[in-house]
Amino acid sequence: MGMEMRSVAKLVVAMAALAMVMATTTTAAQQQFSRQEKAAFVNLHNKARAAVGVGTVAWSDKLAAKALEHARYCRKQHIQGPYGENLWWSGVGGSGTPGEAMSYWVGERPYYDYRRNKCAVGHQCGHYTQVVWRRTSYVGCARMRSVAKLVVAMAALAMVMATTTTAAQQQFSRQEKAAFVNLHNKARAAVGVGTVAWSDKLAAKALEHARYCRKQHIQGPYGENLWWSGVGGSGTPGEAMSYWVGERPYYDYRRNKCAVGHQCGHYTQVVWRRTSYVGCARVTCNRNDIGTIIACNYSPPGNIDNQRPY
Repeated sequence: MGMEMRSVAKLVVAMAALAMVMATTTTAAQQQFSRQEKAAFVNLHNKARAAVGVGTVAWSDKLAAKALEHARYCRKQHIQGPYGENLWWSGVGGSGTPGEAMSYWVGERPYYDYRRNKCAVGHQCGHYTQVVWRRTSYVGCARMRSVAKLVVAMAALAMVMATTTTAAQQQFSRQEKAAFVNLHNKARAAVGVGTVAWSDKLAAKALEHARYCRKQHIQGPYGENLWWSGVGGSGTPGEAMSYWVGERPYYDYRRNKCAVGHQCGHYTQVVWRRTSYVGCARVTCNRNDIGTIIACNYSPPGNIDNQRPY
């Protein structure tokens, strides 16, 4: 793209997520955009695009679904992925219309210095540049109301410029899936809690997160453990589980805390009493200081505040 805002409008910034599966679902309600509101988004985009002589965009329900997936976290941080993303939010009790969001994004136009291909010092302009990005062809938006704020998210698909992560999925074999389940249940049996079973649904969600090739967790309705090797390294169920279960000595049951200077949340998720299902995924990244990353998702999630794992 040739500009400092390669992650246009902070579009695909690495997600600032909560540490190790302290995740809980957000009290948020989806507010579907009407047909008229969808048309308003498209028309307002195309009005801004016509002003700089670029072609039109069309609505995409697929992108709207992806925008909803991000908006329901009710967070101000962008999630890295294969699509561009703009976010707008109101204060508590505010509404959210296509006009309000678009006015904010397009209102950045004066701060884009075309000659230098940069934003003016002290200003942002990446929301605007995403709106008018020449090779973007489709847009889809979603709206969520939470107890904290109302969020409108826009996902934009640049047909040529949007690139997926250069990562390769490595499916776990049936034996490796069994190894994950057995190693979890061995650790759980050691503290007297019941077994977990494999879930392909959770494995699919874990893959969705792992393919970002990032070390940060993504908040959501499931628990999550991450493990990664150095660049060029491989990744097996045994390696990941050894690391997570290896935190056991650092969990102080009496105080229900990790020892000072240590982490133990991966272990407590593994043995969390109310967790019943696990699903894991593996991706070869060889970037971001990650060779291979393994993600496991858990349902119900563990590491709930003020509760013990067992």
